Amino acid sequence: MGQPSSGLARAVWDLAAAQGELGCRVTIQTTSAWVEDPVADASVPVRPRVRVFPVAGPASIGFSRAAERWARSPDAADFPVLHQHGIWPALSRVTLRWRERLRRPAVVAPHGSLDPQVLAYSRWKKALAMLAYERRNLAGASCLHATAAGEVRQFREFGLRNPVAVIGNGVSDAWLSSEGDAPRFRAAHGLREGARILLYISRIHRKKGLLTLVEAFARSRRMLDGWELVVAGPSYDEPYLAAVGALITEHGLSSRIHLVGELRGVYRRDAFAAAELMVLPSLSENFGLVVAEALGVGVPVITTRGAVAWEALETEQIGWWVNPDLASLEEALLSAARLSPAELSAMGGRGRALILRDYRWGPIAQQTLELYAWLAGDAARPEFVVVG
Repeated sequence: MGQPSSGLARAVWDLAAAQGELGCRVTIQTTSAWVEDPVADASVPVRPRVRVFPVAGPASIGFSRAAERWARSPDAADFPVLHQHGIWPALSRVTLRWRERLRRPAVVAPHGSLDPQVLAYSRWKKALAMLAYERRNLAGASCLHATAAGEVRQFREFGLRNPVAVIGNGVSDAWLSSEGDAPRFRAAHGLREGARILLYISRIHRKKGLLTLVEAFARSRRMLDGWELVVAGPSYDEPYLAAVGALITEHGLSSRIHLVGELRGVYRRDAFAAAELMVLPSLSENFGLVVAEALGVGVPVITTRGAVAWEALETEQIGWWVNPDLASLEEALLSAARLSPAELSAMGGRGRALILRDYRWGPIAQQTLELYAWLAGDAARPEFVVVG
């Protein structure tokens, strides 16, 4: 499921919790150390069971003898459906063996892993995984799970012809009802009183476009007078983080661009409370859960067309959905800078209305249960399942 603090890990936790509230018995099985987000799940009445399997060998491969033994155990037969989130690590072997042994339906959600931009990273490792087990796992899945229509196209271009359930990610009711403390966030990170805050909150990774964002901020600095950029997120690529820091220094922006590290729980919520605008300049982004989180608390968003799920930023007039290049990002920043705080707040209000209408975990969890019922032969095919 990726890093414990990643959007994927939060999405899996919140989905499982929402399924549990609907009466579904859910167990999350992972090889990742599990860290719960106290804001995301503080009010969850039904907490999913979590089983962490130990890894043998490199963590990036994720091979677990214990998980493979589980697939052959009597306990594995207790589950009528297996829903895999994320691909490439060797847990895909577990899904494959479970499905072939029990002849039961398995749903596989790549979560953007078949995007051409993503396939370019660690290409040789993915080629080996594809040869060893992943091609069989994907091709044999009872149904694939896409979080946006654009991901269905990626599956078809990759050669997969399985049925596809198009079910987006969501935002928890706990997050939607939470409140942050903007003054506390400003004080904790030395932000100027009265400064307008542009927030980047995501992993610091090459595909996230952070160098382009720093360059665009530098080129727009005069029009962005009064704005400060807060960069929050974990980094697993120290050379890239160093390159971001060097570019900030080169442009003389150390007093206006703040690298604050990873934020969790109430500290993460405080960041959104302080922000007037969020930006996610990714080259590719399967869903962009942080976009939904920002909109859910009334913060408008700038993101790129690499985030295939967020055309609604344009159609609902709740942000900017632009090409992932320097000129387009700079133009979006300048457009936002021309708006007053009240105008940005109104955009955020429309965004919150969209999330409340279409992106809450309860209705999304209900869709997954309808999918499982269809796969088990107990219900008709849902309308959100694409065939052919």
